Amino acid sequence: MYRHKGYCVFQDASGDKFHATDTATPQAHTVELLGGSGKFKGITGTANIERLGAMTPVRQGTIQGCRRVTGSYKLP
Repeated sequence: MYRHKGYCVFQDASGDKFHATDTATPQAHTVELLGGSGKFKGITGTANIERLGAMTPVRQGTIQGCRRVTGSYKLP
C-alpha cells in the first residue's frame, strides 16, 4: 500500500508563513495545519485534497497539478 507523509511551509506575498503536514494514501489526501508566523500565528485546521488532474512540469524536479482543497482553519 502506498502512503506518503510530508511537511510543507507556505508563504504569502508579505512573507507570513504557515506550516502543515500532509498524508496521502490511495484513498485520501489530508493536510493538518500546525501553526505559523505573522497573520497566521496560531493557525490550526485540516483540509482534504482532491486531485483533479496532472499538468506538465514547468521545471524539472517539480510537480504540478490541479487540486480542490476543502477544509477549515481557525486563528486565535
